[in-house]
Order: sequence, then C-alpha cells, then structure tokens
Amino acid sequence: MFLFKKKNQMSLESKKILDFYNGNKNLFGDFETMSERKKIVKEIYDILKYTGKPGVISKSSKPGISVYRGISANDVETLKAFSSQFVDGEAFYGKNASIYGTGIYTVVGDNKDVAYKYATEGYTTDNGIVIEGELDGDARIIKIEDLYKIKETALEKLKTYPALKNYLRVLEDDGAFAAILGYQAIYVEDKKYMVILDRTQLAINVQDMIRQLAELTVSEKRR
Repeated sequence: MFLFKKKNQMSLESKKILDFYNGNKNLFGDFETMSERKKIVKEIYDILKYTGKPGVISKSSKPGISVYRGISANDVETLKAFSSQFVDGEAFYGKNASIYGTGIYTVVGDNKDVAYKYATEGYTTDNGIVIEGELDGDARIIKIEDLYKIKETALEKLKTYPALKNYLRVLEDDGAFAAILGYQAIYVEDKKYMVILDRTQLAINVQDMIRQLAELTVSEKRR
C-alpha cells in the first residue's frame, strides 16, 4: 500500500523517490552519524547494483569520458593494497560526508594535475599514483546544479510526512538522491569533478596503474 493517496499528483521524480521508499522501508531506521548514513547509502547502491567491479580499459574498449583519481599511502606496499582494492575489492566511498554526495570522486579530462595533487597529498609525498579511467559514454550523468533544482521541488511535498523523516535525512546525500532517480554520475562543472555513483560504469587503465606501482617500487629500493 502506498504511503500517499494522492501520488498521481506528484512529479515523476517524487514518485520515484517514494517508490524506492515503499520497496525498501527496512533500510531507513534512525541513525546518528554521517558514517552511519554513508553505510545506508552504500546499501542503496548495492540494491541498485552500482557496487559491482569496474571494467578494464583495453584496445577494444569503447571510448568514454576520461577521468583520473589520485591515490596515496604511507608506503608503496599499502599503496599497492589500496590500488588493488580500487580495482578488485569491495566498493569503498570513505567514512565521512562528501560535499557532492557519496561516490568515487574523480577529475575530468585535462585536470590530471588535480588528481596528481591528491596523489601526492599536496606534493608532500612520493607514495602516490594517478589512476586513469574512462566513464562509459552512455552513463546517465546529471550536473550538480540541475540535481539541486530537482531536489528542491521533488522533496517539497514529502517533507510534511513524519514517516519519511529518516529517509529524507539519507536523501540529504546528493549521491543517494541522484542514484534513486537513475543517475550514475554527478558532474560538478566548476570543479571539473565527476562523482561516479555506479562503479560498473567505470573502466580502469590497469596496465598504467601497474607501471606506476612498479616504478615506485624500484624508486623505493634505491632510497
């Protein structure tokens, strides 16, 4: 049974949000911390099948949108573990709140230098690499400003219903809101960030990653 009798008067986005709630009410108990909220968002991504492993870039791969992510660690062995986790492990989105929503934060196109800055922790460490990837050219992407506009109107009617209190707190996370509407990535144009929600839409240049790790290993042995 639907929560609202006048569901037909809602926008398409509001209906999608409500339908997801009706099908997954058990997810939305009370929570206190941002870390707890992020766990719920991860469960949403699991339900949407967004947490599968990324693909691998090959010569036969369909060209997509070039993205880069910097990864750093205290030593090369830990860096190797982090890199392996990124490609083959369980999807990890960090523990704390993220300004543009829960997701895999990458930089787009010619902004590789920004990723390098993250990889070197502001140019203070040598134990970092820049992972090159491609977001599928057919991925459903929404600009952050468009998402904000939809969010403002889609949630307006729902805010008056006490039963949705915890659900709406989860939807404060832009990634969760966008994913439930069917989007797979959020583009923050002024920052040139691509926040990837659906990891299966990402392909990784594994050969280049291995090359960088090998070079760091040799460099570390020479120290």
